[in-house]
Parts: sequence; structure tokens; C-alpha cells
Amino acid sequence: MRMDHKPVISNDHQQKGTYENPAERLVQLAERSQVEYTESDELKYFQGKIDSAMRLKGWRLQMGPCAKQFYVPCISCSKGYEKRTNNDYCRFANRMLRSLKDDKVARRLTVHTVRTVFDADDIAKSGVNDDEYVRCELMKKRKRMLLDAQKAAYIVQCTKSTFQKFVNRERNVIEQSNSFEEDAYFSHSFGIKQVCDVCNFSIFGAYLCCETCGLEICSHCYDELKRGEALCVWRYVRCRQGDRHIPSKFHLATVRLSFDELKELSQEIDKQFQRYAIKHGAECNGNHGRRPFQMEKCYCPNISDKNAVEIEPLCIIDDQSAVNSYARFKAHMTAHNPVLVLNVQDHPEYQSDLWTKDAFKTILSNVKCLRILDSSTFKVAKMADGKKITSEKFWEMFDAKHRPDEPYLKVKDFPESMRFHEIAPSQFENLFQFLPFLDYTRTVLTNDYDKGRLNILNFMSGFAGAPDPGPKAYLCCGLCDAPELSSTPLHLDVSNAVNFLPIVQAPIDMSYEEISEEIKRVMKKPDKAGAIWKIFHPNDNEKIRDAIREIQREEGYRRESGDVIHNQNVIVTSEMVDAFRQKGIACRVFVQCEGEVVFVPSGAAHQVQNIHSCVKIVKVFVITNPNMKLKLAEDFVAPEGIEHIWRISEELRSYKCKDDLIQVDKMLYRAMRWCASILACEHPGRTTSSLVP
Repeated sequence: MRMDHKPVISNDHQQKGTYENPAERLVQLAERSQVEYTESDELKYFQGKIDSAMRLKGWRLQMGPCAKQFYVPCISCSKGYEKRTNNDYCRFANRMLRSLKDDKVARRLTVHTVRTVFDADDIAKSGVNDDEYVRCELMKKRKRMLLDAQKAAYIVQCTKSTFQKFVNRERNVIEQSNSFEEDAYFSHSFGIKQVCDVCNFSIFGAYLCCETCGLEICSHCYDELKRGEALCVWRYVRCRQGDRHIPSKFHLATVRLSFDELKELSQEIDKQFQRYAIKHGAECNGNHGRRPFQMEKCYCPNISDKNAVEIEPLCIIDDQSAVNSYARFKAHMTAHNPVLVLNVQDHPEYQSDLWTKDAFKTILSNVKCLRILDSSTFKVAKMADGKKITSEKFWEMFDAKHRPDEPYLKVKDFPESMRFHEIAPSQFENLFQFLPFLDYTRTVLTNDYDKGRLNILNFMSGFAGAPDPGPKAYLCCGLCDAPELSSTPLHLDVSNAVNFLPIVQAPIDMSYEEISEEIKRVMKKPDKAGAIWKIFHPNDNEKIRDAIREIQREEGYRRESGDVIHNQNVIVTSEMVDAFRQKGIACRVFVQCEGEVVFVPSGAAHQVQNIHSCVKIVKVFVITNPNMKLKLAEDFVAPEGIEHIWRISEELRSYKCKDDLIQVDKMLYRAMRWCASILACEHPGRTTSSLVP
């Protein structure tokens, strides 16, 4: 929401500009001189309104990083963390009111103060009311579509219980703070990704703030502080003068004016849940939100009969256009089992000339500093003489048989510093013409909100701080002769992932017979076998952790800090798979060949080993392949997997080493806001959405 006009500054504000204390002008200049970022029109309006308010006569808003030479700075500015790239690193900027007579006298901006200064029109212009802004933007950007009510009902059906956990957690922050809501510290966060200073995960609304240094933490980290946990982390997060932080010094704070937004939205969702007679679960009777006498078929496959689709450890779909393919895909997403789709390159929209090695050579040549890694160390690759690998050398080794003195090369997360559609627009467009199940897998840009309605991650698109869901390209040299290595070690992703393997290339100096001998397990097209996958069910993650720790103890390994899965330094061997099986842990082991797509469920621990050299395209969840190959990976968030996504996000807060890329809180809120708006405007079907519990 861009402002076409600036706030009118009152005469009182002009008088405040004369300053009773001459040094005050110097202080403000010191603060503003550090503002080297672009401030939004909404933030400027907010600043002007606060500074001109009659109710705040004698006070001014701190509009820039702390002027350390004039008063005690916040925790970020005191440590020299003044990053000049945004307006969120200083913990007092746009949050602290300072006396015009003495800048050392200060008080925090509170919810009560903002409510008394801003009327409804001001709140909208300053971007303070994020709830109303999001509601308007979502409805404006997403045109009403024929099946919207059905899809909204299905999203609510799958995500309501997880959304309620989110609502309860936000309410608990308020209750455990022992502060009045009106007295909560207020932070203008329009256009900013507000994060916890300890775990680096996003903050949706309520949080806790240190009254002394301005440290901002989520409720999870606050609970750890109260219980005396995570001491190794808090040892390095000190208050002023190096003092330890204590729970009693933390005050309720918020980035939202109303603490009732979530409560009201939850009540509206409950109302529509009852109105449409929705039941919990992810199975459908083919009638989500359909109006009386509506003839169009429900988008969702009719699988209310549990025997209609056989649930397999690995679902293999030969033809994505087959009548039952969508039902099988959805059933296995619900069961959190992997899906392998064959013959994707046979789709009529597939443009083979865009998915060649030469095409990607051209794309990669546009990047000056290409980061080429060693698969054995996961560090920047170097030759035996210490020289870095050039792009030309990478492609030379991509084609050739591996030599003992050479590293195993790979390029991951390409492009790292920009979006895929910016560097490879033709490939991006074509990918979403032939990729299977586009309701789930399509990534939308800011001008195309009518696609991918069941990819909940798309509700973040177009807003500040939105994650990059991909796709990303992975180019890996084959590890056929190095079974002890892995292109991607054991790990798990927060979201779902779809992985397309457009290019597999066996070494040009190996015969077909030699390749067949090395890959005995692959009886079909051994020269096109790209990656060996090992995927586990999300429910087995704790068993896997226990089994790995037991194996490490038996082999004399010293126990490392962190988590054996999240550390991403364990490679699962065939012997380990056998040991897992004896403990009741099933591993889906299969080979992905050229032209095939793998869907990985959210929260599923998995590992990939390239056989030949490959190029892979990954959409919103990342995985790698075996031969020399190119792979594309893309992340997406399926409604069926939201419970695992929530659980893993909460789990990762404890490890303090991951970024909250998905921002599941905001994603859930925006998705449910859209669903509530759609369902409120439509009519339940003649027959209710009777969903199998």
C-alpha cells in the first residue's frame, strides 16, 4: 500500500523542531545520519504522526540507530551491529520516545500511546493494522475463482487444528508476561520480518522484550530462559555491562495493535467449520463447499472410501494425466509417503531444448562467482594444487569419468542470490506447464495469484519477507564409484519438496557395459539412472535419531552437540538401513531416472546419492541426485503436511542454528484469513462436506 501524500506536520511539531535543548538537534542528526536504507512511505507517515502528536509534547520518536555518544544504546548498537541495509537492526529505532530536554530520559512507545494518537484512517495509512492490510491485499490480488470455496474448505479441514495451536501459543505469551495489553511495547514492523534475537525464528505478534537493552525474544526462548535451559546460548546473549538476562526484566511487546485479531479469526473459522459441517482430516467426499445444484465436479478426488486408493510405501505414478493419478497423489501426501512420477518429459508441453546441458551452461555462464562445492567435504572445491575449480573445469569433469586425484563436484541452491525466474525465465515458465499436480506445486509471482491455490506457501508471495520457494538447480557429478559419499547427507526439510531430474549423463569415456556393471541394481536404462534416494517416514524421526546415536556409540564416535539429523553430517549406508529395519524403521530406497519427479513429504528424513552426473530442479524442498545430473528442486506447502511443518518449525527453534524461511505463523494466518473471507461469502453445498475422520 503506497502513500501518495505525507502527513501534515502541526505547528506544535515545528516548535518542537526548535528544541529547548540545543544538543537535541545534534542527537537527532547523529541518529538520522546512520539511516542509509530506504524507509517506506508507511513508516515515514508513522514517524511524522508520532512526532507531531499533541499528546506527546515534550517527547520525540527515535528515528534511527542509537546515537551511542549521547545515551546508552540498545543491545544491537552497543555491539556494533549497525547493518546499514534495513531499519530493523536497532532495537530502539521507531520504538523509543526520548525527552526533548534530556535524551537520556526515555520511555517505550506502547500500544495505548499509538491507539490514542492514531485514528482509523491513520492506522491504515501507516501500515499499523496489518490484519486489515493483509485482508484487503489478499482479496484484491486473488480473483474469485469457481472452486475457491471448495479449496478454502479443504485447507481449513487440513489446517484448523494446527492453526488453533498457533492461536493458543500467542495467547500464552500474553498470559505469561503478567503485563496489561495496553502497556505492551509497540514496534512498527511494516515491511519487516520481525525475528527472535535468540533463535532467529519469525515473530507474528506478541513477544517479550528486555526492558533494559531491547532484546526481543519469542515465547519459546523465554520459556527456556525461565527454566534455565539452553544455557550455552544465553551465555553469549548478555544484557548491558555483560549482565545475565533474567525473566523478570522482560516485558510484553507486540507488532500488532490488537491482541484479539487471532481470537476473532479463530472464532470465524470455527463458525465456517460448523456452517460447512467440515470434519478433521484430509479425505474428501467430493463436495467441499459446493453450492446447491452446482454441476461442476469437486476439484478434490472422491476418496472417502479408504480402500479406493491403496497406500504404498512408495507411490509410483506412470502417467500424471491418468484418471486416478490425482487421487493417488493426494492420498499419499496425506499418508506422508513419497511419490515418484515417471515419464514427465513425455508431457506435450515439455520443451526439451530448454532442459539440455548446453542450455544450463549458458545460464550458469551469467554468474560471475559460481560456488562449486566438494561433495566429500561440502566446502568450496579445490584441485590437488590448491586452485579453485573454474566453471569450464566443472563442465569438463561433469562429462568425464572421475579420477582419484579429483574432488567430486556439485553446484547447489542455484541461483543463490536471485530468483530462478530472473535468471532462467524460459525454464521457469515451462516448468509450470508440465510439472505434475500444479494445484500443489505451482509457485506464483506477484502478478499471478490465481494458480497453485493448494500451495499454502503462495499466500506469502507478494508480501515483505516472503521466502524464495524456488525452484533451485542442483548440478552434481556422479558418485557411482564412491558409495560412502552422498550428494545430500541425511536431513529433513520443513516443507514438502518436488524434485525434477531433467539431465542425467554417464561419463562419456565409459561404455554401456561398464555402466551396467557398476549399477547392477538398476536394470532399466542404467545410463539414465540419476539418483539413489533413501526416504523415511516423518513419524520415525525419533527412532532414527536413537538408532544413529546407538551406532555412533558402538563405533566409538564422540557425541556431537545439536541434532544428528539437523546437523546434516550423517550418511546412511546400506548396513545402517539393515540395522534400522531391525528396529522397525522402514526406509524407502529407490532410483530416480532422467525425466522423473520425486515428491518428498514434509518432515521426512531423506538422503540422495548421485550415480551419474545430473542436473536437478527442486521446487520448495531440496534434494539431490546421483550420476552426473542436473536437478531442479522447489518447496511447496501442502495442506496435508501442515502438522509436520508446524512440529518441525517448533523443533528447530531449540537448535538456534536455522533460519525460519517458511514463517509458518504468518503463512497460516494469511491462508486462514483468505479461507474465512471466501467461505463467509459462499453457501454450503446441498450435501455437507462429510469427511472421513
